Amino acid sequence: MNSKLTIYALFAITLFALACKKVPKGVQTKVSGYVTDTAKNKRIGGAKIAILGCKIHPFAGGEICSDQVALTSAGSDGNFQLNFTANGRYSGYELQLLQTDDYKSAFGYFSYPLITGKDNQIIVKATEFNNLKFHLKIDKTTADSLSVVVNSKKQKLPAKPLDTILEFRIEPGQDNYIRFFAHYPGYKTRGIYKIIKFGTDATVNYELLVPNTDDLPNN
Repeated sequence: MNSKLTIYALFAITLFALACKKVPKGVQTKVSGYVTDTAKNKRIGGAKIAILGCKIHPFAGGEICSDQVALTSAGSDGNFQLNFTANGRYSGYELQLLQTDDYKSAFGYFSYPLITGKDNQIIVKATEFNNLKFHLKIDKTTADSLSVVVNSKKQKLPAKPLDTILEFRIEPGQDNYIRFFAHYPGYKTRGIYKIIKFGTDATVNYELLVPNTDDLPNN
């Protein structure tokens, strides 16, 4: 047999064997720990914790963890605990923090592999979002509509003179992307784009004063 074909065949057999390897049905695993925001040095109460079942991809070889098999919420003190029993379908399990509008996994700590049949003690590192109070003042505009986007959250506004406060959730201590758009006929837009790193205060303020949207740069 051609040496390359032999290597491919052995590789395929190995991947198939890995894909067939499962945690035996009935194996019980304990998981406990707490959720903490390390930047603020505080526990996050009410955070949602999920246990996901993992499968080996039969061709690529990587492990895919996407099936939710257990769910719990941290108490007001940030502590959590749950037990689950293997159903014989998965090669392994991992813990993940479910992102909400209030918090997300800290950078570099998206998931936590678990040792089945053991007592797993996990410190889940998270980032709690802060409040941004966005003061927007528009004196003049002939646009059809206006919009403000902070990171991935968008708020649409009527095209008229405004003096209003918008509220967003932002990530403290990280770059936040702020965009203001004035939308005109023919899919034309004018606007402002800024990258701002806010501190760790629970509530921060930002002000954008626009004398006339018609004078803003084209996008």
